[in-house]
Amino acid sequence: MSWITILYAMMAAFAATLAGIYFVAWVLAPRNVTYLVFVVMAGSAVGLAGTELWMMKAQTPQEFGEALRWFHVPIWSGFCCFAVLVHLRLRPRFLWVGWLAVGLRTASLVPNFGSAPNLNYTALTGISHVSVLGEPVALVTGDPNPWMLIGQASQLLALLFVIDGSISTLRRGESGRALLLVFSLLALVGLGTAQAVLVFWEFVDMPMLITPLFLLTAGAMAYELSIGLLRAERAERDVRIKDVALDLSEQRLSLAAEAAGAGFWSLEPQSGAAWATSKTRELFGLPPGGDLHLADFLERVHQPDRARLKRLIEEALRSNDSYRAEFRVVGPVGRIRWLAGLGRGVGRSNGGATTLMGVSMDITVRKAMQDKLRRQRAWLE
Repeated sequence: MSWITILYAMMAAFAATLAGIYFVAWVLAPRNVTYLVFVVMAGSAVGLAGTELWMMKAQTPQEFGEALRWFHVPIWSGFCCFAVLVHLRLRPRFLWVGWLAVGLRTASLVPNFGSAPNLNYTALTGISHVSVLGEPVALVTGDPNPWMLIGQASQLLALLFVIDGSISTLRRGESGRALLLVFSLLALVGLGTAQAVLVFWEFVDMPMLITPLFLLTAGAMAYELSIGLLRAERAERDVRIKDVALDLSEQRLSLAAEAAGAGFWSLEPQSGAAWATSKTRELFGLPPGGDLHLADFLERVHQPDRARLKRLIEEALRSNDSYRAEFRVVGPVGRIRWLAGLGRGVGRSNGGATTLMGVSMDITVRKAMQDKLRRQRAWLE
């Protein structure tokens, strides 16, 4: 096996390995579209390596022309993925430049498959060979096809798209993290465009060597994505540690609340979803498990007190202030008990509270004693 074949087989294997790794990453995190796009891009690199090696090994102009025709398929898929990844990772300001580049590259497939022999030549006139790593590699001569200006224009637009993304990255202060990625993208588009112009317009005699440039970019993107994976893993670990700490804090809070005979709760105003300790559920006569909403609490409040309590809660959410209230709740068996509630809005969202947090306590005994004292005073008077 020749050195050229070995090198291209190694590059194809490297690209296939990257595709496999990030396909698994996408399966584990399907919401991250970047991984899936990168899988297609790495797969395109495998196709590039195969068709480029096919051109180098061609024995006739017709075989070279056929290989060059199919060479544009992985170029197109890789180009589209390249534009998407530039948008996702560098966030250029002028997205229309990227859309136009992809549109022109897609349009170039029409003359590539609609005219013989391919996008780059109207006719192939001969084949020659040059030595690369001590092995003859095929070159072709022919009449340049003017339609290939469409493809080369798309490459120039892609270069502008990368430059725009690089400027946006610098303005956001993220240049350190994206420096390797930016350099590899500029190398791929700049050197790839220069090579295509020089080779296909027959300014120089050399084989197409897009695959090494493409793999340079794929490697840089893989490195950048790997950093993202490591950060995500670190963030997930930190979240797990915080969850453990929050769980311990919640247990301490519940213990203190039970000692005081109080229950804690919180309310999200946008969704109406509520969280409550087991003591709060007991005070309101709610099930010990399951999701809760504001309506579940208000349904347990005695009808004459319900409108007043709801008004106090809504006012606290609007003003981000606290409220105090005494109200009655009706248990599942019809037993009425008195509760004292204190709530306060925490944080602001468009002028209102983002969360309402509070505490409730059973004051039925106190209310009974107050009623008894009131009756005794009335009797004495």
